[in-house]
Amino acid sequence: MDRIFKSLLITVLISLASICIVLWFTEGTDDLRYLAEVDPLYIILAMAFHAGSWVLWSARMKILTRATGGEISFLKSFQILLSSLFAAGITPSEVGGEPVKIFLLSEEAKGDMSLGDATAVVVTERFLDVIFLVLISPLGIIIFRGHVLSSGLIVIPIIAVAFFVTVFSILILIMYRPDVIKVIMNRIFEVILRVWKSERMKRLLKRIDEELGSFIKGMWIIAKNKYELVLASGCTVARWLMDLCVAPLILIGLGSAPNMVHSFAAQILLIVLLLVPITPGGSGIAEISSAAIFSTFVKDIPMVPFVFLFRFVTFYFNLILGAVISVIILKDIKLLRRLLE
Repeated sequence: MDRIFKSLLITVLISLASICIVLWFTEGTDDLRYLAEVDPLYIILAMAFHAGSWVLWSARMKILTRATGGEISFLKSFQILLSSLFAAGITPSEVGGEPVKIFLLSEEAKGDMSLGDATAVVVTERFLDVIFLVLISPLGIIIFRGHVLSSGLIVIPIIAVAFFVTVFSILILIMYRPDVIKVIMNRIFEVILRVWKSERMKRLLKRIDEELGSFIKGMWIIAKNKYELVLASGCTVARWLMDLCVAPLILIGLGSAPNMVHSFAAQILLIVLLLVPITPGGSGIAEISSAAIFSTFVKDIPMVPFVFLFRFVTFYFNLILGAVISVIILKDIKLLRRLLE
C-alpha cells in the first residue's frame, strides 16, 4: 500500500475512532441530529476564517522570503503552505510538514534561495508562532487551571516553554557563536564518517555544512530587516486571531452562546497539546482533548457534533485542499513518499 495513503488512512481512522469514543462516553447517540440542525452560514464563516489564516500565513512566508533576498508569488506561497499542511496532517506533530515547506520554498522561490535560506524563513515563522503562543498561553492555564492541574496537563505548557527556551538558546548560539556550532558539527561528522564511510555521505555532510552557513546568514538578514520582521509579526498575530474565531463560530452555528475568552483559551491549550509529536496530525489527542476542555464551559449543546465540526474545519479541510494541491504539484507527492520511507 502506498505510504502516503496508508498514513492518511491511519490518521482518519484514529480521528473517527476518537469521535466514537467521545460519543460512547457521553452516551449521546442522539447527539448527531444536531448536525442536521446546524446553521451552515456559521460553518462557512468558520471555514472562511480558517482559510483567512492561511492567507495571512502565506503572506508572512512571502514577506520573510523577500527579507532573505528571494522572491515568491503569493499564489506559489499559498500552494506550498497547503502542501506542507497536508504533510503535517499525516505525520506526527503540527511541524511535520516543515521539511516539505523548506524543500519547495528553495525550489520555487526566485533568486539565490538555498535550503539554508529557506530553513531560516521556516524557523523564523515557527519562532514567531512560538513567541505568540508562549505569551498568550497563560490565559488558557489561568482560565482552566483546575482542569489543567487535576489532569496533569500542566506538564504540556512547561514542556512548551522549555522547548522554546532551548530553541531560542540554540539559535542565539548559532548566530553569535557559529564557530562553536562548527566545532560540534565537525565532531558529529567525524563520528558519522567512521561508521558510514562513503563518498555519498561525505558529499551530504559537506552540503549540510554549506547550508548551515546559508542558514546563519539568512537568520541575520531577517533579524536586521526590521520592517519585514514587524510585518511578519503582524501577520502572525492576525492569523492566530482569525483561527481562534473558528470554535466560537461553530458553537454559534450549533445554537450555543459561546464565551469568547474561554473559547480562545481552550483552543490555545489544544494548539500547545498538538505540538507534541505523538500521533499523525494530532488525531485522537485533538478530538478527546477538545471534548474534555470545551465541556467544562459549554453546557447547552452536546460535544460530539461540535468536536466533529471543529476537526472538520481545522483538520479535514487542511487534508482535503492540501491533498488536491499536492496532487497538482506532483513533486510534492514524490517528496512526501521519500520523507515517509
